Amino acid sequence: MTLATIDSALAIVAKHPDRAFFAGPRPEKLIVQAELALGGSLPPSYRRFVERLGAGSFGSAEVYGIIEEPFDGPVPDAVWITIEERERGSIPHNMIIVGDSGDGSYYCLQQGEDGPVFLLGTNGNSVVAAAGFGQYLLSRFAS
Repeated sequence: MTLATIDSALAIVAKHPDRAFFAGPRPEKLIVQAELALGGSLPPSYRRFVERLGAGSFGSAEVYGIIEEPFDGPVPDAVWITIEERERGSIPHNMIIVGDSGDGSYYCLQQGEDGPVFLLGTNGNSVVAAAGFGQYLLSRFAS
């Protein structure tokens, strides 16, 4: 279900290339380097996104992902911002930042298996923002 939802979001991007500004497909070697830098595997749905689009924006929706090595920013470099925020203690070490809300809060995924997207607030609280990364993308791309 989650990968099908990602494919639906990718189809929206393909239908509206004038609104899409992405780094483009990322090679397997680069994705593996990003996983090593983050200390764990990417969830399958997020991996599909970076394999196909890398990182970038669709309309006003920016989605963090993998750009290039070295992972030294700026956003939408998910590897760089995730490592920076982990070192600050702003996010747990098993989370990957995939976007921001504009108020200092981050949308995050847990490393490994597909699961919900969390909105981690500046006060340390978190809420489930979407049931999965595909649903997160669909909600961002539909706006």
